Amino acid sequence: MFVLRRFILQSVLVLIGLLIGLAVYGAFIGPQRAQAFFNAVPLALYWVTLGIALIAGIVVFPALRRALGLALTHAGCVLVLAGAIWGSEAGHGLQRRLFGAEKIRRAELAVLEGEQEDRVDLRDGRMAILPFAVALDDFRIEYYRPGSLWVETPDARKVSIPARPGAVCDLDGGLGRIEIVRTFENCRIAVGPNGPTGYDDPNAASNPAVEVQITRPPGTTHRRFVFERYAPRHAADDDLPMSYRRMVKDYISQVRIVADGKVVTHGAIEVNRPLHYGGYSLYQSSYGTDPDSGKSYTSLTVVCDCGLNGVFLGYGVLFLGVSWQLWPRQRQEARGNNPQPCPSSQLPKVS
Repeated sequence: MFVLRRFILQSVLVLIGLLIGLAVYGAFIGPQRAQAFFNAVPLALYWVTLGIALIAGIVVFPALRRALGLALTHAGCVLVLAGAIWGSEAGHGLQRRLFGAEKIRRAELAVLEGEQEDRVDLRDGRMAILPFAVALDDFRIEYYRPGSLWVETPDARKVSIPARPGAVCDLDGGLGRIEIVRTFENCRIAVGPNGPTGYDDPNAASNPAVEVQITRPPGTTHRRFVFERYAPRHAADDDLPMSYRRMVKDYISQVRIVADGKVVTHGAIEVNRPLHYGGYSLYQSSYGTDPDSGKSYTSLTVVCDCGLNGVFLGYGVLFLGVSWQLWPRQRQEARGNNPQPCPSSQLPKVS
């Protein structure tokens, strides 16, 4: 038994050391290569071996079973490994052979605004059908406010001005002053007797713009509209090219999940905030505009949740085990370092 325990202990230490090396290697090869590497057959054998070694340690070491913190720590590691293996490519293959479960592990779903779609692209030229459909009610992009007006001077300097009404910038070299007059979300231009006038059209497509007033020495002024999505047009004698930029804050897809003709759930999918339903997670991936219909569309990455609950449960058990192992020990050490004074009745009498 002593030889067996020593062998298991040394094996676990070697496997953990190898795990550290693999983690460092995977961090330098990129996400796609790392995914293929950690799902390869040799690595699959490694994960299974590590899990078996941890279970064997719990079985052959009675001290691990008596110490609740150590037992929970080892059990948490086993649950994390089991959940990760169950959700891997090999785990999906095992589910198909054992239970006939045909689940889509990872795919891309593109859906037009105002429509619904259940077909996904498996990234290898094949298509598959989800057990539910995704309806896109609205797609929008949120920006940080305010945006910025960028001005390029004749000496190739670039000056940034916050696109906030009333903001003023005096340019060096006698180039004049630039003042932000107004910003627009859906800018439209109306030409009147006093020249072009900008206004926001709530029914028009998004057309962000900023209106600026340029004051040149000796006090002549003129106004200009700078659009975010269109290249600026300048006169031949214009020496102040300008551009309007806004920094993206979030991409949001407002969707409904439809199963058997009924809406079963709905929600907003944002970057790093997926929607979970039916054993799948839907992540915001990209967006665009369909050239045929002119409608916006969103692209969602669909990932199977198999094994995810096991991984989360394992992390929870691991946290409890580490906390249990450290917290009582700290209190015991505190009591040992601060001995209680002996009652006076128990002090030895000096004759």
